[in-house]
Amino acid sequence: MDMENNLVPIDWIDWNAQIFANLDVSETTRQEYSSRVKMFIDFIQERGFNKNSYLEYKRNLSQKTDFAVSTKNKYLIVARVYCKELHRQGFLPIDITQNIKSFQQSRKHKKDGFTEDEIQRILRYIQEQENNRDICRKKVLRLLTGKSKSIKSCLKLRFLLASKTGQLSI
Repeated sequence: MDMENNLVPIDWIDWNAQIFANLDVSETTRQEYSSRVKMFIDFIQERGFNKNSYLEYKRNLSQKTDFAVSTKNKYLIVARVYCKELHRQGFLPIDITQNIKSFQQSRKHKKDGFTEDEIQRILRYIQEQENNRDICRKKVLRLLTGKSKSIKSCLKLRFLLASKTGQLSI
């Protein structure tokens, strides 16, 4: 097969379900892949499919300013899995993803989860609120999920987590 010309003249949209059906992944992952691969398929339908399609797709993703690096990586990984599976199943003579790296991601924007101690402090505080336990739970959940617009409440939760005793009224 000539890799310079368009490869595999098929209906890409119908075919992706067949390719992902043969992956050893959960059904949820398969559905995510099927959803995200559409952007790659649109890209190769528009530009043709050749030995540099994956690299060109990565470069195209890198220009997207409306995607975070983690989102770009998700789309790139799906395209990689798709191309590797095409190769594994014999539809591509070479692995066009070889030696092409993912996007570099800094950990600066990542937030660490709560520690076990912090969770225990929050639970202890909620349990101590005999009269207002339901209200307190709702307030804490709003704070933890970012739904609270009260800066004062957010600062109180931070203080609660930082305090040694874990005692504070929200």
